Amino acid sequence: MYSIAYVIYILRTCKVSYHILMNRDKFDILIRKYQNDELTGAEKELMDQWFESLDSGRSYHWTAAEIDAHKDRVWIAIQQREQRISFRSVWIRKWMPYAAAVLIFAVLGSIYYLHFHSNTIQLPRMENRPLSGVAESVKPGGNKATLTLADGTIVTLSEAYSGIVNADGEIRYEDGNSLYNVDSKQDDDSLSYAVLAVPRGGQYQVVLPDGSKVWLNAGSTLKYPLRFNSRERMVELEGEAYFEIVGLQGPHGGRIPFRVTTSDQTVDVLGTTFNISAYADEAETKTTLISGQVRVASSGKDQAVILRPGEESWVHHTADIQVKPAHIDVAIAWKSGIFYFDETPFPQLLKQIARWYDIDVVYEGKQPTEAFSGKMSRNVDLSVLMKFLKDSGINLQIEGNKLIVKK
Repeated sequence: MYSIAYVIYILRTCKVSYHILMNRDKFDILIRKYQNDELTGAEKELMDQWFESLDSGRSYHWTAAEIDAHKDRVWIAIQQREQRISFRSVWIRKWMPYAAAVLIFAVLGSIYYLHFHSNTIQLPRMENRPLSGVAESVKPGGNKATLTLADGTIVTLSEAYSGIVNADGEIRYEDGNSLYNVDSKQDDDSLSYAVLAVPRGGQYQVVLPDGSKVWLNAGSTLKYPLRFNSRERMVELEGEAYFEIVGLQGPHGGRIPFRVTTSDQTVDVLGTTFNISAYADEAETKTTLISGQVRVASSGKDQAVILRPGEESWVHHTADIQVKPAHIDVAIAWKSGIFYFDETPFPQLLKQIARWYDIDVVYEGKQPTEAFSGKMSRNVDLSVLMKFLKDSGINLQIEGNKLIVKK
C-alpha cells in the first residue's frame, strides 16, 4: 500500500504542479490537515478544487492500463471513506492507504480525464464562503465598462450585458437594443472613433465594425473607428485583450490588414487569434499567438519578429524582442474566468488580483519572493484568496480599499 510520503514522492518526481496559491513548505501540513479532517469547510473545498484542477500540461508516462488499475483501487477506497468513519476511531495504519489513494486518484484521475477526454480548462464554480472580516465585502469583478463616443458623450454600459456590437451603422447591445447611430457620411480620411474603457474590477467585449471580436480584461481600453476604411483596420490598446480577427477582402483585391498598436509595439495581422498583455505597470508587453500568424514590431526600434501558433513575444523598451514557447492556457485563462498561475512571482500574482478586485496593494517592508502555481476561479470573494495566501505564510490584511502586505 502507499504512504503519504510515497505519494508526495510520486508528485515531485513526475513534476506535477502540486500547490494552488500555496508554497511548497506548507504542502505537507495542509495534506495532513486534509487527511485528518481538520480543514474548515471552505479550506476543504479549495483543496478539493485543487485536486480537480491539477495541471495536465506536463509529461506523464503512465499507460491507460496502469491508470485504470489505479482508478479501480482508488474507487474502493473512496467508497469506504464515504461511510463517514471518524478518523479518531481508526488506526493510522488503516487510514493511510485511503488518504494516499485519494491523492493518487486526484492526480491520475485528473490526468486521465483531461488527457483522454478534453484539453479544455474545466474548473467547477466554487461556493463563496466568507472568511476574513472586511475582505468579505470585496467582491470579484464583473461586466463593467464605459463607452466614449465620437462627440465626447460617455455612456456607462449595462452590467446586464457582457458586450456591445458595432454593425449596420449602429452600436447596440447583444440583444439588439440600440445605443448609438453611426454617421454614414464618414470618408476614409475623417473617421470617428469610440473608446471602450474597462475599469479595474471589470471586463467587457466588443464586436468591431468588420465582425472581429475583442475581449477586454480589467484595467484596459480599446480605441477603435466606428467604421474601418478601405485600406487598413487599426485599433489602439492599453491593458490586456484577446482578439479574434476576421479576414476582410479589399475593394481592389487582396486582404485589408488589421493592426493593433500599444505603447511598445505594433502587431500586424490578417485573420488570426491572439492575446496581448500591455499593462503600463508591467515590464514587458506580451503577445501570445493561438492561431494564424502575426508580425510584432517594437516601437522606436528597427526590429520585428513573425510569430507562429504556440509562440509568444516579449517586448521590453530596453531589450530586443524575445520569442518564447507560449503557455497558452495561462495567457488566456482570464477570458474563461480563471486565475492561472505557473511559478508566478508573488508581485505579479498580486497585480492580477488587484486589477480584478479593484484594490491597491501596499508593501510594508520587503516584497515576498515566493512563486505560486495553480488554478482558481475568479468568481470568489477576496477573502478566499487571502485565506490561502495567509496559510502560505504571507502576512497581509485589508484596510479599506488597500491590501497591505507585511514582511
